Amino acid sequence: PLFAGLEEARPGDTFVDLLWSTALDSSQPVVYDVYVRTTVESHDFNLPDFTTSDMFFRVDGLTNGETYFFVVKARDALGQRDGNLVELSATPQVNALTGVFVDVTFGSDVTGDGSFANPWRHITYALTQVSAPETIWVRPGIYDTTVDGDGFSEVFPIHLEDGVSVLSTGGTAVTAVDAEQTAGVFRVEGVGAGTRLEGFTITGGLTSTHGGGIHVLNSSLEIRDNVIT
Repeated sequence: PLFAGLEEARPGDTFVDLLWSTALDSSQPVVYDVYVRTTVESHDFNLPDFTTSDMFFRVDGLTNGETYFFVVKARDALGQRDGNLVELSATPQVNALTGVFVDVTFGSDVTGDGSFANPWRHITYALTQVSAPETIWVRPGIYDTTVDGDGFSEVFPIHLEDGVSVLSTGGTAVTAVDAEQTAGVFRVEGVGAGTRLEGFTITGGLTSTHGGGIHVLNSSLEIRDNVIT
């Protein structure tokens, strides 16, 4: 298989989330073997620790404060593995953030509860589940109109609530909110100073009037460190 290997290893509280892109191969289906070690370059590639058909995997049951080393290899239907040796490390840590969590890759609006380990999937849904004062922490990914397997997606414009801050954990380079030309991205009305919107690339907004990115009416919230395109 033609495969670039593991691209991200995101540490959590007793877990690490792994992400990669699709492998190319003529002998389908392709699966992904996940290797985990506590010492660098010590993997036995004949004995994977986990196997998945997804492009992401959560390794849980890890010890906080200990560094783990990860490799992911693609394996086709003929049993052939790619030759990549990309190894990433991550150290799980106790969660220090206060609030609820959204993760477009690992979250669920059906089985999630908004906790660090079991986040919701969409910002839109999270805003219906909380009351002020609250902070919604949004993990890296693209939050758009794509409908997931449970029938949920972002619904634009996303209406911010008074006293509920929406902050990205990774910043503008890795966290985007994309309305895909369906509507404005965010709408804010009657929201006070206890609300903050921070750390997103805000894109794909479309409106016939004003505020394709963020439409603010009669509000005094804090908006900072966003990129609007």
